[in-house]
Amino acid sequence: MLDKPLSPLQAIRDHNPKFLLTRDFEPRVSHNGIQQLNVLSWLLQD
Repeated sequence: MLDKPLSPLQAIRDHNPKFLLTRDFEPRVSHNGIQQLNVLSWLLQD
């Protein structure tokens, strides 16, 4: 299910952090180094 949104990020071959922002309230998840975060939490973090 996440293959389509992750494929462009996986194609980038650099060492910068990559994030997938979702509306899911799951705990922080990593997909081969790509961090999946809740968009509201990301926007409200300090």
